Amino acid sequence: MGFLDHSTNNIIIDAVLTDHGRRLLAENQGSFKIAFFSLGDDEVDYTHIRKFGRTVGKEKISKNTPIFEAQTNSSQALKHRLITLPNPIVSVIPSMTFTANSGNEVLSEATYGSNTVKFSGAGNMSLSFKQTVGTGAVPAGLTDQTYTIMANERFLGVVGSAVKVSTQANTRIAAYTQVKSSTDPATNAASVDVTLSRSSAMTDSTTFAQFGDYSDPNQVTTVVSVIGDQSGLRKDIKVIIAKLNI
Repeated sequence: MGFLDHSTNNIIIDAVLTDHGRRLLAENQGSFKIAFFSLGDDEVDYTHIRKFGRTVGKEKISKNTPIFEAQTNSSQALKHRLITLPNPIVSVIPSMTFTANSGNEVLSEATYGSNTVKFSGAGNMSLSFKQTVGTGAVPAGLTDQTYTIMANERFLGVVGSAVKVSTQANTRIAAYTQVKSSTDPATNAASVDVTLSRSSAMTDSTTFAQFGDYSDPNQVTTVVSVIGDQSGLRKDIKVIIAKLNI
């Protein structure tokens, strides 16, 4: 859903179905049902608040912010969800960090960009995502209990306790849900351990010939997204999958 025109007092809103929703509607088997919806602020630049103050900053945001059109690709739309907190006055918002386990390498930010990990082994790769706060504890209502994990199933699968809930037909982006792994009692910060496995296609030389990187056809680069369902925090990481000895 997105605004088409908000230049006057008349606000026109465009609402569209995602590709997955269109497919369910086309099947006409009673499987299409709108059970909930989310709102997001992907296009809003909140530095206006810091620069001009709350009153003037809000006015500049409402008058000058370009509004995205509605998107049918659910993996691209609504990356930053709005949330409702028990306490409306919150001074600290957590962020999400990740670490790679099982001997996999987090690559140099200067060379590969931030949040890049290399999947070089034949086994599974374990990644840990954790909420962090500068000082104090995670505010009430922002401690994640469940997570949504999105990965391209052409290249990767999410195994372990994760449960697949949907797959987009065109992009092959699969969505999984997983319960948190633990909560730090001192900071109220949640963490989740995500285990990735190579898809069966990643043992085929044809896959690397078709999807291999331009700079190095012996590796495939893809993106894995982890979203906290309660906090709305999202972490996108780039995963470089190295070709094994096929």
